[in-house]
Amino acid sequence: YAATTLDLENRNPILEADALVEPGELTMDNAMALQNLAPFGESNPQPLLICRRLILQYLRPAGNGRHLKVGLTAPGSDNNLDGIAFGFGDAGDLFALGEAVDLLFSLDINEWKGQKSIQLTIRDMKPSPVRDEFIDRPWVAESLYEEQADLKALMHRFQIPIETLRPSKEEYKIVYQFIRARYSDQALLADLSLLARRISSSYRIKLNGFRLARILTVFQETDLLKMQRLGRERIRLKLRQTHSRVRLEDSPTYQLLHSEEVLS
Repeated sequence: YAATTLDLENRNPILEADALVEPGELTMDNAMALQNLAPFGESNPQPLLICRRLILQYLRPAGNGRHLKVGLTAPGSDNNLDGIAFGFGDAGDLFALGEAVDLLFSLDINEWKGQKSIQLTIRDMKPSPVRDEFIDRPWVAESLYEEQADLKALMHRFQIPIETLRPSKEEYKIVYQFIRARYSDQALLADLSLLARRISSSYRIKLNGFRLARILTVFQETDLLKMQRLGRERIRLKLRQTHSRVRLEDSPTYQLLHSEEVLS
């Protein structure tokens, strides 16, 4: 999530977890044991944990909408967990209640009116894998496309229809509107899949990272924006100022995507 909201001047460094834990290990005893390692600081960072496939029960804004309170539980468990995600105020529209998520967090103790409870201080949150390679490992399709630029091969490889791979004309308009409305005067650092989720939620469509990457490539080829790839999923982009009409049809990528030969 964080990668969809950070501009280039405010990037956080990569966060590394200290341990992968199971939901049953998120107890008061373990929270107190971790607190014994305090005081935390630059020379003694607070341990960060990962817990996978927790189920979202609620998402509530906090701190005048700047933060997000998160309710979670483990599959098949009655044990409820409370979390707080500072600076995630606009992340609520990225996730659906009942969805499984993977968390990066610190295990803390919250005290309210003399009552103590554990609290997950969430540093990052993403959807759990759904055991669909096209969705869970989007860089595989990207790599294959970059090697061959063959949509039919991808349709066969992942057993998906052309509509999953080829953007609609309406999606080009939506993506440009989204970027222009929010990032007209600043560069954007983003993970493709999460950015696609955010756009989908804002416009009530179902856009995936692969189609978004094709759209952004078309925009780059027609000088609507400048884009740089930073690893498997991350991109950096900046809108260009343009005062003349742009024809997307002039883009080689657009011509390839919308060629009749794709389906022949």
